[in-house]
Amino acid sequence: MIEKIKYAIFFSAASSRLFFPTLIFCLLIIFLMVGLVAIYLGLFSESALRAEGIDDAVDGGLLDAFWWSLKHIVDPGSFAEDYGAPLGVLFLAFLNTVLGLVITSTIIAYVVNLSQSFIEDTQKGKLTIREKNHFLILGWNRKGIALLYFLSRLGKKVRVVIMTSVFTEIVRKEIRHQARKMENINALTLQGAIESPSDLERLAIKRASHIVILAEDYSDGTTVSDLTTLKTLMLLSNSEVASEATDIVAELIDSEKRPIATAVSSKKAVLLSTSEIMSKVSVQCLRYPGYTQVYDCLFSSGNTSIELIASEDFVGKLFGSVAKEITSMTAIGVSWLVDEGTSSERRVNLLNPESDFDIGEGDQLIVITNVSKTSFHSRPEDGMDIGYAAISAPFLAEDSPDLRRILIFSYTESTLPVIQELRSHCVGQLEIVLACTDAEGKCELLDSSLEIAAQKDRGSISLKPKLIPCEFDVSKTWALKTAGLAGLDGVLILADQSVNSVDADSRTALIAILLGEQLASFSGVDNIPVVAEILDPRTKELINQSTITDIIISTNFMSSLIIGLTEKPFVDSIYRELLNAGGVEMRLSKVTLYSDAPATVTHVDLIDAALKRKETLIGYVKSGDSASEIIMNPSDRGPLMLGENDRVIVLGQQVYI
Repeated sequence: MIEKIKYAIFFSAASSRLFFPTLIFCLLIIFLMVGLVAIYLGLFSESALRAEGIDDAVDGGLLDAFWWSLKHIVDPGSFAEDYGAPLGVLFLAFLNTVLGLVITSTIIAYVVNLSQSFIEDTQKGKLTIREKNHFLILGWNRKGIALLYFLSRLGKKVRVVIMTSVFTEIVRKEIRHQARKMENINALTLQGAIESPSDLERLAIKRASHIVILAEDYSDGTTVSDLTTLKTLMLLSNSEVASEATDIVAELIDSEKRPIATAVSSKKAVLLSTSEIMSKVSVQCLRYPGYTQVYDCLFSSGNTSIELIASEDFVGKLFGSVAKEITSMTAIGVSWLVDEGTSSERRVNLLNPESDFDIGEGDQLIVITNVSKTSFHSRPEDGMDIGYAAISAPFLAEDSPDLRRILIFSYTESTLPVIQELRSHCVGQLEIVLACTDAEGKCELLDSSLEIAAQKDRGSISLKPKLIPCEFDVSKTWALKTAGLAGLDGVLILADQSVNSVDADSRTALIAILLGEQLASFSGVDNIPVVAEILDPRTKELINQSTITDIIISTNFMSSLIIGLTEKPFVDSIYRELLNAGGVEMRLSKVTLYSDAPATVTHVDLIDAALKRKETLIGYVKSGDSASEIIMNPSDRGPLMLGENDRVIVLGQQVYI
């Protein structure tokens, strides 16, 4: 019987939140009963009152009995006042005093445990928030800090709520370390599974202004990360979980999962594939050295912004005349909405339209405008790079570069997308020299993946790339096989993200140094583009700028792009058009192709010359002694004072011969 009672008490204590309040209530009832029994035994007799030191008469009722009993509970010293009272009263006073010590210590222990649990839950981020119009980040990886930094560049106070399966103290430590650069950010970190409905309920998702889903850093690989993202998108597609007005940007590692992500998400979430974007940007940097500098200036970090403006004043006019007419901005395309018949609309963006394109009713102009220095697009003042490095020396590429032999360092998740992207731009036989450990085995894996891709894309005129293994381990040998350097059209150094950023960037810097030494002594490869990917902007100081034509700080690049898309989702289709092979591309061309007198040419002259070539002018690159200067949407419409080595930034249709 006793064991059953003990089990019942244990079960109640473990399963019910009302156990402790119920226990306190029962004990108070017991104390009251003790007081009533004490009345019966002579508590309020003349001798008892004299022993208590009470001279005034009391009624000896229920209230007095309860007060006497309660006094002995909270004040053990009250027992000394009962000397001379009847024996029964003394016994009950003693019992009340002992039980009072027990209950007092129990209450203290409960309060301490409750406080400790609250502190632990706070440290672990297991709280339910009460925020409104907050910026929500689901998941955490090495892009998180850069994401917060660029968010702080918006120039307004932002309350950020972060949920991650990573131990929250690690995330908080990272944020505190960079707090000086994020003065406008007030971040709250919670721990939980972003694919869990119960954990998402704690985030006030319906009241969030923006949601960013980052691919969690899992040791199991990219599949787990993307599956987690897919589950989260499915949950957010439920109208009961997230508001239709909330902007969502989700990061995918594998671009192959984009169709699935689009299907499972009923909301119009912007989907970004890290490997896809970095592969496209890397290839464009090989084709047009300095591309990241231009791309960053246009989409994220420069003093310019892409906007949509109403075109009522231009209805009925031709795009070419409008492009030359407006002076405060640069027109690069036309945008309009298409009714899909299901109570939804789809935006269509036409970049680089024909000069005789007729602007109609309801059309909007896609323009490049200047923004204030306090806005998101302002250049950082504290030395943190956005995602590019300035070109140390001018590099004049042909209008339609054809890369046929490329040396790639490292086997990463981006290697296959890079090769596929190079293949889409190459009209002949593409050769890839892969320099890494176990190069032959990695080439066999890549060859199998390329074979599968070729079967899916049988209509392509491109040949299957030829893979050439080049065994190279920077931790064991610092020598490159000179055979791999012959006839190169470009070199790409990928960051190995399987290790921490410091080790990965140290490896990249060392390869750049070794490569520079060997290229200098090897004939025929002294003027080729070399693109390096790094993860930490501080690594840029270690890399030889005379060897590297472009440095891509991938974590910052992707983070700035994500923030830009949360503010303006329509830009997603624009950058995809510019990066995809076979469509409109952004290229850097010699200024002499547009003017015989670069020193006296004006901005309008360049616009007109570009229109005649079926191109749209964006800006130009002035090559200085130490670095190149990117100029877009110039306020001065007079002579530009360009040199023969300067370049023009234009949008044009890709043509492969």
